[in-house]
Amino acid sequence: MPPKNDRSTYIEEQLLEDIKRVQDGSMSLRKASSFYKVPTTTLYKKMSKPVDQQGFVSYGGPKALSQEEGNVILELIRVLGDFGFPLDVTDFWCSYVCY
Repeated sequence: MPPKNDRSTYIEEQLLEDIKRVQDGSMSLRKASSFYKVPTTTLYKKMSKPVDQQGFVSYGGPKALSQEEGNVILELIRVLGDFGFPLDVTDFWCSYVCY
């Protein structure tokens, strides 16, 4: 007897191809989902999430820092940790506000 939670398996490239087909209008959402056997709800959810410039799903509101600013602060935290001065939450927050 097969397990009750027998989930469909699909490759990420198949999912991206399905999304492209739906977005360019060459296939409907249902036809694209049956083409590679990707669930319709999965396609719909992946298409409705906002994506940033690097292709990652962007959750939450607008970013307070740019990627470059975040990397500068991260490097500062690493350097201070290497010198034996790890930051706690308050120290981090003060550094963030001052930056």
